[in-house]
Amino acid sequence: MNKEELELIQNTIDYHFDNDDLLQQAFTRRSYTEENGSENNEVLEFIGDKALDIVVMKVLMKRFGHITDGDYQEFKTKYDEGKFTEIKKELVERKMLSRCIDNLGFNQYLIMGKGDKKKNVQEEESVKEDLFEAIVGAVAIDSDWDFNAIEEVVKMMLDFNAFFNKKENEIEYVQEVQEWSQKNHNELPNYSFYETYDGYNCTLYLPGINYRFDSNAKSKAGARFLAAKEAYEYLDYNDLLYNMEDEVGEPDYERAINQLQELYQKGFINKPEYVFEEEQDYSGNSIWVCTCYINGIDEKFTNESSSKKESKKDSAYDMVCYLLERSNPNEEDNYYEEDEWDD
Repeated sequence: MNKEELELIQNTIDYHFDNDDLLQQAFTRRSYTEENGSENNEVLEFIGDKALDIVVMKVLMKRFGHITDGDYQEFKTKYDEGKFTEIKKELVERKMLSRCIDNLGFNQYLIMGKGDKKKNVQEEESVKEDLFEAIVGAVAIDSDWDFNAIEEVVKMMLDFNAFFNKKENEIEYVQEVQEWSQKNHNELPNYSFYETYDGYNCTLYLPGINYRFDSNAKSKAGARFLAAKEAYEYLDYNDLLYNMEDEVGEPDYERAINQLQELYQKGFINKPEYVFEEEQDYSGNSIWVCTCYINGIDEKFTNESSSKKESKKDSAYDMVCYLLERSNPNEEDNYYEEDEWDD
């Protein structure tokens, strides 16, 4: 990684290394060191795994436990051991840590050997989980086990409030802004933080946008969420967010059915529906008539063919062209024929 990338990662987690070689090591997989020498991130993963457990336990106990009043001041918790085990497992499971790395966009900076690159292992959940833990481990070593520093980094990478409050949008705003930044400029958003009298301020800069987004909250994660939300709303207001064409590309006749399904899965449209009717021509051969419609879309498209599959594909392609505001090059212009018939 170059210095700019190292600095961007440190800004994102709001921890600046005294020895940034440790951060570089956290991103280095064994496959690279087997080909080129030096150290990899496996021991840092081990360290980070243990440090993460301690932070999660502290957060759980602080959130759900307290010292009782009275003569006997005992530690009392809302849940029993079994429930805490369940919550902890969900917080540190592979899927959760992998999703956090996706939200941060860090897996693109992994330093890998040729075999790993060929297999695109940076997209595997286990690899992203390892990266999460290695970063925490690197912070632990660099800070000489400063628990406050470790805890703050974990809270920046793993948004506990979003998890406990089930506020899906908190992760969504950060992730949407990050994906926009990478797709349009191949860069990560740039976050910076400073402490205020009542919490934290977060300033967010997006590449290519001559505007800064400032927000304040009691926690760093909360300030980041508000800044990302402000940036998302700015992009939305100025029509700079993803559109349907970004997701599926130009209308493609052979992929039209799949393109509609992709748009549905991405949340741009309701589920495409197809209605078929079988008719016969003058010779008694089957003619399939397919109508494609989508709830919430005014237009419907009907096509016929001797093949059921082709009639569906024709109707889906017409719908894709309509949604992406493209003309259908396969559509015959019957304007003059209709006029001549009318005459």
